[in-house]
Amino acid sequence: MSRWDEEVDRLSKGRVADGKYVRVPCPACPSRTGKEDHKDSLSLNVESGWWRCWKCDARGRTPDHEGDDPEPDPAPEDAPSAEPLPEVYLLAGDCSMAFAAHREYLAARGLEERVWAEAGLCAAGVGRYAGRVIVPVVPGDLRPGFVARSVWPGPAPKYICPKGMSRAQLYNAAALALPGLKLAVEGAFDALAHWPRAVAFLGKPTEAQVNILSHHEGPFAVVLDPDAWRESVALAQRLRVRGLEAGCVVPPPGLDAALLPQDLLLAAGELALTTAGPVRIRGA
Repeated sequence: MSRWDEEVDRLSKGRVADGKYVRVPCPACPSRTGKEDHKDSLSLNVESGWWRCWKCDARGRTPDHEGDDPEPDPAPEDAPSAEPLPEVYLLAGDCSMAFAAHREYLAARGLEERVWAEAGLCAAGVGRYAGRVIVPVVPGDLRPGFVARSVWPGPAPKYICPKGMSRAQLYNAAALALPGLKLAVEGAFDALAHWPRAVAFLGKPTEAQVNILSHHEGPFAVVLDPDAWRESVALAQRLRVRGLEAGCVVPPPGLDAALLPQDLLLAAGELALTTAGPVRIRGA
């Protein structure tokens, strides 16, 4: 039982539900983020009693539903991965020949060892994830999920993730607390290239991820891959409708955010905040 369950139950009384969900100010935010929640960031399933705050990630269940079905509601609760976690070794500071290809791959992408350390990049010696750089969604903790990128050319999938990994989370969500313009990009390596000022959707944005963004302070520059420019425009517009400063930047054809200089993206992002349509980068 969460220590905020009773307060969530009290706050929800008299609120009108949108379908089976009701939104209320999160009572946990002041202690978890240092700020009051004025955006009704907490989502409560009035049928099951499960609740989650999309801003501070507090979660629980209202007292009147204790003893009901113990399974959490899939909307306010992430589904944990059932796949065993690999045994991994941090790449920062590693000098062994076993992971020389991993270090060379990261260096070739222009990623400094400082970023490897801060992002908790690691590698597995054996098993399904051998020969891949492992990027934890949360640095230092593989349980919420990770992306594993092959360091070798070939027909194998470039990227794999653990089975059952939730898409209701953002990569490098800690960037949301930074002041100034943040980049909302598609892949983990896009975010690593612009560390620490970028969050990643790890694919196309999900509704849960958009909810997380919309309950944090902007401004945001949405920079998805160039073939997804329509989705970028739509997402920026949705964030604006929700009261956030947001704009859309479209990379040149064939290039993604990871291949563009950060100062170029930030300058284009600042411009995008002042225009209704997308800002297109013409070559790089």
